[in-house]
Amino acid sequence: MKILIPLTMLFFLTMGLSSCSKVKIQSYPANSIVQIDGSAADWENVPLVFNEKPAVVFGAVNDTGKLDLMMRFNDPALAQMMFRRGFKIWFDKDKKFGLNFLGRTPPRMPEGRRLMVNDSLRSRRFQKMGFPASLSLRDFDVVIKGAVRNIYQVDIPLLNAAYGVEGGLFCFEFSVPLVKEKEKGYGAVVSKKRNVDLQFVINEIKRPQKGGNVSAMRGGGMASGRRGGGGGRRGGGLKGGGMTRPDMSAMEVKATVQLASFKDR
Repeated sequence: MKILIPLTMLFFLTMGLSSCSKVKIQSYPANSIVQIDGSAADWENVPLVFNEKPAVVFGAVNDTGKLDLMMRFNDPALAQMMFRRGFKIWFDKDKKFGLNFLGRTPPRMPEGRRLMVNDSLRSRRFQKMGFPASLSLRDFDVVIKGAVRNIYQVDIPLLNAAYGVEGGLFCFEFSVPLVKEKEKGYGAVVSKKRNVDLQFVINEIKRPQKGGNVSAMRGGGMASGRRGGGGGRRGGGLKGGGMTRPDMSAMEVKATVQLASFKDR
């Protein structure tokens, strides 16, 4: 039972984060150089947009060739969800071009530290839980025309990504080329209204298929013909048992970025 405590606590901490929201982001001219380095220090003069659920701040700047996007937040539970589950960021509504992060599982903690997980989420000891202090583009896969490619197998100019932790803030930055509709699949697609559709998705948690009994995990009863047995305890006895499953579904944030400037090339 002690082994289950930290996972249960983490799931209930993240229950309220699972959602689907949409935000409008105004991009500004890239008059100053934004470094894609996982630091929000060079975004101080850029007006930012706050998304309430999840609580994330977005910023964007662009020139005629590329879009720089920044998202930052101070919620360790949200960062933990992203690293455990993995996430994707799409740069067109048809999901033809994007970046994919598979996620990382932290190392197994000694027994004596298991009950410290909740305290660690409220402190600056996040990195001690085994998650990286930084990421770069090489930590992502690239989705080109719907196909997942290793970053070393592609050559997309102006593409970059970074993550860092600074002053208690988790900061993700992305730089992506701007392309026309006919070039969909090779960059952020610019619509006729001079905007870009984005979608940020934290992956769902796949429930384990114990014993290979797929139908039981889908609420189809028990194996060996005992469908619906055990006094109506369908699906492993969770239904009607007074338990509430934590939300492990995907979390989505859709955004429309209105570009500051874009000229046909």
